[in-house]
Amino acid sequence: MYETGNVNQLAIENFSGKDVYIQSGDIVKGGQQDRVFPDDFVLPKTAGRVPISSFCVEQGRWTRRGAERADRFSASADTMPTKSLKLAARKSENQQQVWEQVAMARVEIEESA
Repeated sequence: MYETGNVNQLAIENFSGKDVYIQSGDIVKGGQQDRVFPDDFVLPKTAGRVPISSFCVEQGRWTRRGAERADRFSASADTMPTKSLKLAARKSENQQQVWEQVAMARVEIEESA
């Protein structure tokens, strides 16, 4: 996964001999900010670098975090935690709505803790 400098687009490359399935709601960490994928996507085996749509899940950060590389991403076990967040990314295709749903999810998580 590579940073492109565009909040709503990353680049992805498959070096394996197998197709890779990327699920809507999957989050990747790193780059200038963590991102979520709004669409299901199959990356063909040995595909070169291809663009993939994304939404930012961290309003206000556009710098690398700590010692992470600003141009690359790492895998994350995280996915969008609520249905409303998944729908904001998948259906609305609106960055502001994604940020609003992230803020609401954080409040819900803090209240339940």
